[in-house]
Amino acid sequence: MAAQAYAEEALKSAGTCHLRGQTHRLAPLALALVLAERRELDQAVTTAETMLEHAQGMESERIAERVATVADALRPYDARAVRGFLRQVRQQARVPL
Repeated sequence: MAAQAYAEEALKSAGTCHLRGQTHRLAPLALALVLAERRELDQAVTTAETMLEHAQGMESERIAERVATVADALRPYDARAVRGFLRQVRQQARVPL
């Protein structure tokens, strides 16, 4: 619970920095991972999709690794929202930068 509260608070303040900074912040990653672990899949996917949306068009190995970490955490769950997110990750990975 404390990790989730901390990540949510950090995510709220992320809007004060530029898009690359928001994407690089660990808050969306941490929150998505905490939610996935707690099997709150819809919330985890919503957070992960926000992170993926912000990352679109950015050339950054670190951001790609963070998206992959979230995808790996969600991959074991057979839920519609998870399948949709994983599809988005695959599609975005195919787009040349």
